[in-house]
Amino acid sequence: MHDEQELDRLRRFSTRPGPRFGLAIAICADMVLAEQHRAALTKLVDKRIATVEFQHEDERSDLVQPIMDAAANADVVFVVGLDRLVTDSFGRTRNAPAVANLNQRRDELPELLDARVVFWVAKSAYPSLSEVAWDLCQVMLTTAEFEATRTQSFAPRPAASLPEWMELADEREAPALERQLVTLAEIHANATTAISRSELAESASAINIRLGRPTQAVTWLERAVAAAIEAEQPREAARQHRRLAQLRMFVGDLDGAIQDVDHAARLGDSPQQIALADMLRADIAIQRLDFDAALELLRERCLPAFERARDRAATAQVWDKIATIHELRGELDQAIAVREEQQLPLYGQLEDPRGEAVALEKIAGSLARQGQLESARKLINQRVLPALEGIDDAVAHQSAMAQLADVIEDQGDRREATRVRKLAARPGSTPNARAATLSLEANDLTDAGRSQDALTLWREQILPIHVELGDLRSQVVAHLEIARALAATGRTAEALSVLERQVLPSTERVGDAHGRAAALELAAQLRRTLQQLRRRRWMIGAGVALAVFAVVAVLAFVL
Repeated sequence: MHDEQELDRLRRFSTRPGPRFGLAIAICADMVLAEQHRAALTKLVDKRIATVEFQHEDERSDLVQPIMDAAANADVVFVVGLDRLVTDSFGRTRNAPAVANLNQRRDELPELLDARVVFWVAKSAYPSLSEVAWDLCQVMLTTAEFEATRTQSFAPRPAASLPEWMELADEREAPALERQLVTLAEIHANATTAISRSELAESASAINIRLGRPTQAVTWLERAVAAAIEAEQPREAARQHRRLAQLRMFVGDLDGAIQDVDHAARLGDSPQQIALADMLRADIAIQRLDFDAALELLRERCLPAFERARDRAATAQVWDKIATIHELRGELDQAIAVREEQQLPLYGQLEDPRGEAVALEKIAGSLARQGQLESARKLINQRVLPALEGIDDAVAHQSAMAQLADVIEDQGDRREATRVRKLAARPGSTPNARAATLSLEANDLTDAGRSQDALTLWREQILPIHVELGDLRSQVVAHLEIARALAATGRTAEALSVLERQVLPSTERVGDAHGRAAALELAAQLRRTLQQLRRRRWMIGAGVALAVFAVVAVLAFVL
């Protein structure tokens, strides 16, 4: 009810008669829900609305100009991303020149902006904004404070988080694969031709991937590339360089990945080969949150090459990446339109039910972020899951079920969401299946108030699995849960240390915006708790000192 009142407050601000100019600020405890609030407000307000989003690289830019440009064709402008400019990766206050300039130009804004402007800021970042842009914060006509947060279990979905090319073996297959690996290494050592060494090394790399050893897979694939070049097989070397780039991205080595992409592009002997390298270049740009560069590569280089070659499967992949960029930017209507108008028809032509189901699942995710939870739930139940019934793809099915559980939990039915998650995480013997099952056990322990037992499970069993796999995104989830468990057991300083040393640097490394937002919010809460504890200790210490002083004074007087 409180957030509905705050939403109505912004509606009145956006539509009230009078001068067109006005500033408001929306302070949000949950920045994912903030997207839903913006979508709801857009429907409530019969006005032209534009959104301006700032990124880390805008720290020295003129922030006023893009707001002016948006206001020229809108009645209301939403400004998103100031959080990134007033806090560093650890949630600490920083003084970006761009924000200082915006603050100094506060009095010019009524003449420059012919629109109502709403600044959307995370609750964790608002103290920093009010510190570095105090003048600007003082002239807000309306302040809305959204307190609701999602009830998040942060249960990882490792089966779905792994890339499609990383299919892990289960425990029953592992011994045979280990024996094959030994045999391949022996044959490789005695191979007399370069092409044989290349093929054997690539096979060894593939087995290491199945065994969940990406670092060893990289080493073997480097040997395969070197042997392919020695054998004067540039097409093979280009293909192996592309796979190497994927592996390096998975383990977080983006600089190494871009070098492999450059090699693959130079060795490519057709426009399609070069476009495949450009797709990986776009993936790296996305991981670095350089969305403009990624879009330029995808639209201007990849799409034309694949369309000329009539490669519909690759064209569908490009549209998938374009839609993903829109999702990461919060442009959910555009993301849905791309998937419905471009991607789904291609999967229909290809008669690819799996591709269609995955695209529909992503549309459901966008609908959920817009607050259309019932529509998302129906889409998964009525189209995604039926499409997967005739396909032997456990990973895709688990991903859809986990998405369904997320939607149900956002609707407020955590018990049903937990039931669905347990169905999704069917017992299995692959490392990621074990991690998923253990994560649910840890969540059950947390719900039962057994935070210390949950902490032990996350630290000693779940996290090591993700470390062994090199799965950085799932490591972020595990470390975040470890921090939460530490905080729940009263070890606030240790929890904050985990966030600052493990979670926040990793979210930057892998481009996990939502994980970073959750970590920053928790870090802000923990800092406030520590400040309160220090204040109490100081007051107790001061009280003891005063008591001692009083006793000494009385004794002195008596004596």
